[in-house]
Amino acid sequence: TNAELEAWSFINHISLLYFYGVVKALREKELNGKYSPEDILSIGKNIYCVREHYYSKDTRLSEIPKKDQELLETLGVKLVQ
Repeated sequence: TNAELEAWSFINHISLLYFYGVVKALREKELNGKYSPEDILSIGKNIYCVREHYYSKDTRLSEIPKKDQELLETLGVKLVQ
């Protein structure tokens, strides 16, 4: 239907904005020869929120390797404030 096509187009547009934001950040930091946007996105796929206990509402981020965290900070991604 038309609504489904509009929703798909919107999500695709937002995804492209984020993807090219990663490309821009890699170029600005001159890391595009060492890392691809896919590398950065694969790092992000391994980061998720973890609840301390089943009934607890308190969450924290999963452990992030130091190398990955430093790379994300270099690109301007602030996960922990």
